[in-house]
Amino acid sequence: MKKERYSVIADTSVLDVQNYATFFYFKFKREFFDLLSFINEHNELSHIKILIPRIVIEELKNHQIEAYNRCLEKLKLEFNKVEKLPDFSQKIPLIDFEKFLIDKINNFIGKYKISVIEIPEIDITPKLLDRALKKKKPFYKTGKTDSGFKDAVIWESILNYISKKQDENIIFWCKDNDFSHEFFVDEFKKVSKKSILIYKNAADIKAFL
Repeated sequence: MKKERYSVIADTSVLDVQNYATFFYFKFKREFFDLLSFINEHNELSHIKILIPRIVIEELKNHQIEAYNRCLEKLKLEFNKVEKLPDFSQKIPLIDFEKFLIDKINNFIGKYKISVIEIPEIDITPKLLDRALKKKKPFYKTGKTDSGFKDAVIWESILNYISKKQDENIIFWCKDNDFSHEFFVDEFKKVSKKSILIYKNAADIKAFL
């Protein structure tokens, strides 16, 4: 087991459920809980923290809201087929699903003691523009409709966080192939004397720890 201080930062790509069995809960993929259980079961890993950037939380929230709205539209179409039948008195209730989900998210974060990396309070727009104009990663990624904007915000959030936490090594848990590029390691070294490791799978993180 590693004695060095490490924090695991999780990306949307490793947490996003995508297929929702129910909209009553907010949750992550099973791999997250497997890794969390592994850390909690080993006392010598009690110093390991799991961090999630705020923009990742927001992206996951928006994904679930979009899925809920799609489901609701389908329900309305089916409902229209029967609502005019005699003695049919059911109504689709109006729910402020975003407010409901935000409460679920806050409870989830508290329950699992997740630390959230906030979007930097300083204006990161100039840095994002510089990345975009110079086509620096993670901008201009193949097949990405946002040209890597959200990933750029995630990366700037990580750099801002680690610039204030010089005693922490970082394990970036991300399935995005662009983040495996040596470019990110070099950028990280400019703001921290510690190391950053990039893994795609929880199993590889557990093997390292």
